[in-house]
Amino acid sequence: MRPPTALSRHLRVISTLLILMAIVQVIGHEPVGPIQARAATPPNVLIVVTDDQRLDGTLAVMPRTRSWMQGGGRTFTNAFTSSPICCPARGSIFTGRYVHNHGIRLLTDAPALDQSTTLQRYLRDSGYTTALIGKYLNDWEVGVAPPHFDRWTLCSPCSTGGYYGRDFDVDGDVQTVDGYATDFMASSAIGYLREFEANDAQPWFLYVGVGAPHDPYTVEPDHETASVPSWNGNPATFESDRSDKPPYVQERSRLLSTAKDVRTKQLRTLRSVDDLVNGVFRELGTLSERWRTLVFFVTDNGFVWNEHKLGVGKRYPYDQSVRIPFLVRWQNHLPAGTRDPRLASLVDIAPTVLDAAGIGQDPGVPMDGRSLLLPATRERVLIEYFLHPLLPNVPTWAAIRTTTYQYTEYYGDDGTTVTFREYYDHVADPWELTNLLGDSDPTNDPDVGTLSAQLAADRGCLGTIGPLVCP
Repeated sequence: MRPPTALSRHLRVISTLLILMAIVQVIGHEPVGPIQARAATPPNVLIVVTDDQRLDGTLAVMPRTRSWMQGGGRTFTNAFTSSPICCPARGSIFTGRYVHNHGIRLLTDAPALDQSTTLQRYLRDSGYTTALIGKYLNDWEVGVAPPHFDRWTLCSPCSTGGYYGRDFDVDGDVQTVDGYATDFMASSAIGYLREFEANDAQPWFLYVGVGAPHDPYTVEPDHETASVPSWNGNPATFESDRSDKPPYVQERSRLLSTAKDVRTKQLRTLRSVDDLVNGVFRELGTLSERWRTLVFFVTDNGFVWNEHKLGVGKRYPYDQSVRIPFLVRWQNHLPAGTRDPRLASLVDIAPTVLDAAGIGQDPGVPMDGRSLLLPATRERVLIEYFLHPLLPNVPTWAAIRTTTYQYTEYYGDDGTTVTFREYYDHVADPWELTNLLGDSDPTNDPDVGTLSAQLAADRGCLGTIGPLVCP
């Protein structure tokens, strides 16, 4: 074969650029940039998960995280939790499956998780060293080894138990840590990274689940007086007419002042998480591992600051409760400083990792998510919440979310009988002030029959191939 001429090389470059431009057009209008070829060797994997961090107004206090993850990676601007409550959402991170498939429907359903379907099982079976730091699943007992992890520094529950005087299970040795929990997790993460380098050729998986900014919102002394951006509410916090909302929303009427105080404390606890992220990245640089590490920074669910007069909390189908920060970095593979407008969900993390590592999925237990390394897009995501007997004020609900609207159904005790519906046009009504199915104007109603049938199908979906394909 004759060597390529200068002209042929030039034509190949032009052809490649045209293909990449087409990929960008498929993904969306924002400049996301192309995804490079998979690595020759499996990457290290780092997942950092915060607890109750809403998207709106929280990353502003985390400049180092923004620099490392947004400036050095990709921001998914339309990312959502699979369920706005801790344990079910984390089940989706570990399995790549929606809540109705992985089995953890309640806050205290950890035993329901099929441990053989988890990301850590796939990676460990494929030769990765696996480690977990911090919060695993809510009712996981300290002293019980988390399956498929080689190393662990586990607290449970990290969040509700507070930020000081926490019990940690360190590789089977339960000890009380008097210092600030986030700092202890940071030093533990750095210690594991140094140990991993004893066998530099072996890839590793490190999952770090911090308690911040969950209540009791205890701020580290170094950040007790840290400045936070001013905030005086938003249109949803001042919503005066909630007659179009479901009964449980109409019955609540909280004060904005409480939310403002909680917000300040939450943001200050995130300063310590920013310290953790910065420390870990600096250590990765010292170990020359940044370039070969795929990193995710996400949260389990969002959090309302009195939107719709609900007070502070989660479990709701509204934007502040279901939208989440979702940042991904893979140096030399995901172009730095790019934004991706595609719909993304917590169910996408596990299949993305397996794709990057070149590990096939078990066809008998399909994942519902999609690899974000591929250019394909989806039309919608599914969000589910199941009534918890200890938290009875929010009924079971499920929602279809797209980039332009959200359709939500609430259900009776049987989990299927529809008791209330909401539909919000997010283009015209980003603060969800007007439920088009509750405003007494039938002329603006969407096609409820089609939406309801689609939601019913999504609530029974399984995997991304076959007749029950998931969104």
